[in-house]
Amino acid sequence: MLNSITTIASLIVGLIAFGYALYERRERIREKALKLEGSVQRFHIDSAKSKEKFYKATVEVVNNTKHEMCKAGHGVSKFTDVNDQTIESYVQAEEKALKRGVKLHRIQLARHVSSDWPKRIGQLAEEYPSQYRVYEQFTDRSFLSISVADADNDNSVVELLIDAPTRGGDRSRFKASDALIVTGNRPLAQAVRALFAERLKFVRPMTPEEIRRLAFDHFYFAYGANLDADTMKRRAPSAEAIGVAYLNDWRLEFGVPGPHLEGAGAGIVQSEGDRVWGVLYAIDEDDKYRLNIAERGPFEPAFMNVETDSENTQHEALVYIPRKGALKGDAAMPDHDYVSRMLEAARHWQIQPLAEMLVAVAKESGMKEILGRTPPDAEETVH
Repeated sequence: MLNSITTIASLIVGLIAFGYALYERRERIREKALKLEGSVQRFHIDSAKSKEKFYKATVEVVNNTKHEMCKAGHGVSKFTDVNDQTIESYVQAEEKALKRGVKLHRIQLARHVSSDWPKRIGQLAEEYPSQYRVYEQFTDRSFLSISVADADNDNSVVELLIDAPTRGGDRSRFKASDALIVTGNRPLAQAVRALFAERLKFVRPMTPEEIRRLAFDHFYFAYGANLDADTMKRRAPSAEAIGVAYLNDWRLEFGVPGPHLEGAGAGIVQSEGDRVWGVLYAIDEDDKYRLNIAERGPFEPAFMNVETDSENTQHEALVYIPRKGALKGDAAMPDHDYVSRMLEAARHWQIQPLAEMLVAVAKESGMKEILGRTPPDAEETVH
């Protein structure tokens, strides 16, 4: 009897010990899982105030970064409701990180961002070329912005920002929706960094000038009076000259009457094998509207592929073409001042084919005052 009681008691003690061991193991697993998860900050971004709170948290992440940070995102949208002070705080945090020797890598997913942010980022990329690298991947329509800081440290940080797609004008926009900041999850951080390392093999680094151009919404191809940079700046204050460009299979003609001209201005017509020379500018949405107002009447806007002379790359650019019937051809005499300003601009930009053509137009039209200002070695000095 005693043996039976002893056996039962031993069995009960064994079961209790086994149960306690299972409990301890479960707690260790749970503790390990909690440790693996790290701390998580969650943000539901449904107002300007909540967005400010998230951006302040991201500034703090940059301030605490010691070695390296990788980020992929759309950047600061020009339609954002984050104030300028918060944006400047983030840029200043990155500048301080660079001064500490931190390496920053950014994959830029959007072409069009706020006007001030890319100028500051471009400046930093210029000042710290070996530390601050920005890459373009505009074809990625991802709704997720992600970053990782100090992936090999116990205090590693992973940021996830969900950008909900919206419609704005004629293109898709992205609006911040929800975000997570995960601190202390090294395996997650290392996995994210590995994804970045793989992605960076297939993306192109941007020059500081290309980064600054992110502030603009459109390219605009000028072939007439707006060849002159001062004239263009008066008509479109945001305009930044990209450089000499050309439009293939079109021809320049003088035959578009204008209310402010005594003669005809320039227009273009389709002509296979010919080429129209001009200057490519970057402009914002407001200046596109201003140009549409200024050119309405004889011209209509169109988007065409133009090629830059120096980079040999194509850009989809806004071009104003004469409306049907607006180009009068030989029936309209070119305006003398208009041709003179175009010729000066062509020489300024060193566009030899255009300068030669304008000299020929001046000769045919009897513009002696222009020819009198044309140096005899013009063909040698304009190239």
